[in-house]
Amino acid sequence: MHLLWRPSKNDRVTLRSTERNDQYKEVLHLADAFARQEGRRPRILIALSENEGNNKNNEISSSFADFGFDVDIAPRFNSADDLSKQAIENDVHVLLIFAKKPSETVLIDEIVKGLNSYGRQDILLAVKTDVDPELIQDLKFSGLVFVTGPETSINDLAKLMLDTFFEHK
Repeated sequence: MHLLWRPSKNDRVTLRSTERNDQYKEVLHLADAFARQEGRRPRILIALSENEGNNKNNEISSSFADFGFDVDIAPRFNSADDLSKQAIENDVHVLLIFAKKPSETVLIDEIVKGLNSYGRQDILLAVKTDVDPELIQDLKFSGLVFVTGPETSINDLAKLMLDTFFEHK
């Protein structure tokens, strides 16, 4: 079981453009290193909360594409089993879930079980949530999972994902 709570180091701090550019280059460098090691770009499936709009979806998916990820977007209103199957069929490295409500976090355990039932514990399940971290940590996880709070930027999230892969190789 791997469950990590990683709040952002830059909690609500506005970064200067040079710092953002340095972060971007660092994540892009990690994605390139991943591609050299794995023989293909990192691939991510993004599943947004039913409350998220298209603009948020476009912003998130574009950011990951800018970092060098191959991006798939899950339809909203998917079941845990559907998300697990889509992640496996698309041969993704990461399944990113945005959970806004406590009821959505319950699906996380089901997604992990689904991935495990197909023998795909190698798929990283990343959860970005507004839900109290204590509630998340009470869920029984197995597999490769990490949880971040709402303050974590997309840059930091992409870096965390790639760092997690390199830590577990």
